[in-house]
Amino acid sequence: MQFVFSQIINISEGDKAITMKNLLKRFYSPLVVAWGRTPVVWLWRTPKSNLEFIRQIESRFYKSDWKSPKLRFMSWCLYFPMLLIWPIRVLVITVRQYRNHADETHQLHHVSRIAQISDLLLIGLRYWVSPEIYYMFEIYLDRDISKARTFLLENTMTSLMGHINADTSDLHIEDKHCFNAAMSARGFPVIEDLGLATQGRIVDANGNALKLPGCDLIAKPNIGLEGRGLIRFKWLGNYQYQSSTGTLYSTEQLQQLLVKLSHRETYLIQPRMINHPAIDDLANGQFCTCRIITGMSSTGQTEVVTAVFKMPTGDAIADNFGAGGLASAIDLKTGKLGRAVYKQKYLIEFDKHPDTGAVITGRELPCWIDTIDLVTQAHRQVDGEFAFLGWDVGINESGPVIVETQVTFGFILCQRPARVGLCETRFSDIYAQWIDPDTLEVISNKNVSDTLSKVSGG
Repeated sequence: MQFVFSQIINISEGDKAITMKNLLKRFYSPLVVAWGRTPVVWLWRTPKSNLEFIRQIESRFYKSDWKSPKLRFMSWCLYFPMLLIWPIRVLVITVRQYRNHADETHQLHHVSRIAQISDLLLIGLRYWVSPEIYYMFEIYLDRDISKARTFLLENTMTSLMGHINADTSDLHIEDKHCFNAAMSARGFPVIEDLGLATQGRIVDANGNALKLPGCDLIAKPNIGLEGRGLIRFKWLGNYQYQSSTGTLYSTEQLQQLLVKLSHRETYLIQPRMINHPAIDDLANGQFCTCRIITGMSSTGQTEVVTAVFKMPTGDAIADNFGAGGLASAIDLKTGKLGRAVYKQKYLIEFDKHPDTGAVITGRELPCWIDTIDLVTQAHRQVDGEFAFLGWDVGINESGPVIVETQVTFGFILCQRPARVGLCETRFSDIYAQWIDPDTLEVISNKNVSDTLSKVSGG
């Protein structure tokens, strides 16, 4: 005992800090799970529909890394205190949401303040869904409050997608250069990788030193999401480039900049893409992409679940929805665009692009059938059994081209433009095929047909 005490006394200050941090992390993680998830009252029984099924998954496995029996038991135990805490959470969220959006909703859509409060509380206390869904997806427009259950929030993506892809590595998808090379080798159109800036060098695909070509370029982190770190350079001729911020670089200076960036992380160097002429007036001078979600069924068939068209606004050099870009729902049969919306500004929508004035609503995307065929065929060729993939696909004069692919594809982006919950689409049906409802465990793709009939028949 004296020896143990002496060892504790001799722990350095740094080691004490690390130990304390680990203890706090162990205590804090269960609380995050308990507070962050939305409880569902049927957690202890077998789900009777695909909707109940998905709600159980997002509640029981809020964090995908909770694999051990001990952590799962803790998660189960924390569920019951959450049943008591949930009404308090509902009141807190209701007050915050009402304060931020009630006046504008009343003025623009003539929904009474009393009706808004009633709807918010009903969503939280009857349907056990976060009341923030009410304004985010504009449920007040048709007053069908039961629709709230069909929408999924971003904080449930980790549990839903992480759980279903638990045995599938997505490292080859996260590495843009490796993924592009694999898809290109299989005959799919991708953006050409000119080279990589990595560990203080700029090299081509063969590892040889690369001299930057005289054309418009983009550089972006080889591993990263949502346009993080993207830089655009316009070729001015005479060995001169201009960045999107207006800074001028000679070829040598640009190479030095990329070498400097490469010491922090690997950057992918690609030619700047040009939009198809039919949609160039929606791009605000940048490159637009479609976010298309594909799902793979029990028989290995792939289909498009939902799709949106993303457009840059203002001075943005990317069409990132989370950074102020617009998104418009795409009709899967015709390729026509619906109204465009922002992610955060709930009460604003556009029939025309706010910067270019080009008509959005009713615009038909070019090469749409080819785009659908591209992503459904490409999903089948991706290594690993991914139930769902999110594709960023651009459309240039030659047709659709794959920009990148993601396992986590943005729940809000997929639902907000059309105001249609993912659980109203084929998402819930396909998801159910991959899980045994009796154990809520991911099952073999060979046995999913029997499981599908059990779940959908309820």
